Order: sequence, then structure tokens, then C-alpha cells
Amino acid sequence: FLNITELSGLIKTLKLKDTDPNRWGFRSVDLHVGLRNGKFQVEGLNIEQAGLAWAIAGEVGLNGDLDLTGTIRVDPKKISLPPQLALLVPYMVESDGRIPVDFTLGGVLTDPRAQLDWTALGNRAAEKAKQKKKTEGLEKIKKLLGGGEI
Repeated sequence: FLNITELSGLIKTLKLKDTDPNRWGFRSVDLHVGLRNGKFQVEGLNIEQAGLAWAIAGEVGLNGDLDLTGTIRVDPKKISLPPQLALLVPYMVESDGRIPVDFTLGGVLTDPRAQLDWTALGNRAAEKAKQKKKTEGLEKIKKLLGGGEI
């Protein structure tokens, strides 16, 4: 399949490894869309690719305006993360083995603007790391107390 133009900019921004932003295959595409107030209401665009799962929703104007948000779930081996997030990778990976990255897609179809929310990803990972350290600390205290309740 030829790439969906709006997602090409996002692929470039994510710096996905082993992915050609001009041509990449889909395993499945599921789209739920309606038309309201002169705009396509994207109630759910779900795309499965090798190592990637997209979930997108929002509006696309008949004039090509984009107002979309979504999450891409990426295999950690396929993504180039900002260096400041590298230490948090173990806390970013979720139960499906992928890292969720939130994004917005604005601009127009012919000139889409992708914005990744690295802050949200970093905050979620930091919170997971904090909870893990807290749990480990409580387990150590419990062990010192002979396994009793805290």
C-alpha cells in the first residue's frame, strides 16, 4: 500500500527504524467515519503494521484541514527515542511489549503537522518507575518485619 500522506510526517518525526516513510505495508486498517458540519468525523482509524499499531480520531475538513489525535504503539526496537528518555525505556513498555506515544496531527492534508507528546510519555514512565521503587521499598520493609502486614 502507498502511505497515507498524513502519517508520513509522523513516521519521519518518530524516526522509525527500518521504515520507508513513502511506502509501507499495512496488516489491517479499520476506519469508522461520519460526516457532520462539513467535516469528516474520524471516530476511529486503527492501523496495524509490523511493530506498529495506530489509533487515530478527530476531524478532517472537506477543505483538507486536519484536527486529529492518536496514539501509536511502537515496538521499542523500531523507534528512536529522545536521549533524555533512554533510561526510562523499561518503564515505557506496556504489557503488549510496545511503547505508546501520543500525538496530534494538524495542518492540512497536503502539509500535515505532526506533534509527538514526549512529555506525556516521560511522565507516565517516571510514574511507573516511582511506583516500582515504592513497591520494592515496601517489600524490603515487609521482609525486615518477618513478612507481616505493613
